[in-house]
Amino acid sequence: MVSPSSVDSFFCGCLVFRVRKHGTHGGPYVKHGTDGPLVLRSDLKTSAIRLPCKVKPMSKRTWKQRGRRLLFIFLIPYLLVAVLVSLFESRLVYPNRGAGGFELTSNISGLSLVSFKTTDGLVLRGMFYNPENSEGVVLFCHGNGEWIGRHEQWVPSLGDSLKMAVLSYDYRGYGDSEGSPYEDGLIRDGQAAYQFLIDVGFKAENILVFGRSLGGGVACAIAEKNPIGGLFLQNTFSSMVDVGASRFFWLPVRLIMRNRFPSDDRIKNYAGPLLQCHGTDDRVVPFRFGIKLFDSARTDDARKTFITVEGGGHNDPLSNETRDKLYKLAEQIKQSPR
Repeated sequence: MVSPSSVDSFFCGCLVFRVRKHGTHGGPYVKHGTDGPLVLRSDLKTSAIRLPCKVKPMSKRTWKQRGRRLLFIFLIPYLLVAVLVSLFESRLVYPNRGAGGFELTSNISGLSLVSFKTTDGLVLRGMFYNPENSEGVVLFCHGNGEWIGRHEQWVPSLGDSLKMAVLSYDYRGYGDSEGSPYEDGLIRDGQAAYQFLIDVGFKAENILVFGRSLGGGVACAIAEKNPIGGLFLQNTFSSMVDVGASRFFWLPVRLIMRNRFPSDDRIKNYAGPLLQCHGTDDRVVPFRFGIKLFDSARTDDARKTFITVEGGGHNDPLSNETRDKLYKLAEQIKQSPR
């Protein structure tokens, strides 16, 4: 029979002979005896020999080699998922941007659609409720799944309850606003909305900035850079990275995320009145991130209030306690020098 070493060498391609035959018939092997092994004929000459390589059977592979193989098998899909999440980050952070072509359907006095430009030349669309004799104004920064088309009844209702004007506007890429959303762009948009209110005659001390969810990140950026009368934050985060890392804990979110919104850093540069509320059952922005943001605020304890909404979810309306505190904050802002 054929020796195992010969078969190994043949099938692995590790031993190669180029053979010149001397004689007339027969192959390069002859058999010695009936059951003897095949051996090379002595009348043949080899012109080239390549030394055999060593092939380790699977059973003889070391744990280190097996570990490398498993690492390779799992690492490639993991990196692919991380790349896909990074590529589609914009759609994850800004998922529902509303439809364009919105027009008012009601005849509410003092309610109108307005437009204003950002410093990089984009035109944004806003909804402005400005009844006569308004003593202050709310600058509302909405969440990532909202747009002004949803606020036609809510904006006048908020304004009437606080006895203030209200501006709600769409970020770039939302509704009829031009451009595409990203963190620095949204901060420019908030600054443009603030400037619009200054240009129509409101004093900085009479502006209440209200940020909900994602809008809290924009509101903190506005408060960091501009004088305002007060800041109200609803169900918002310490940073967008904190939220992303808690949801995609198995991905390197803190390394790859671009829309970071570090509100806990920005709010350290704001020392004015602060009202904040958060629901304990918020499954979009976990409650602990609201606490982290509040604890980062530079505002004196006497001028900041945190309201825990027991059992409150992310999209729940304001609790009665929150409304009462908001009314008091609005009264303080309206009494500021105008």
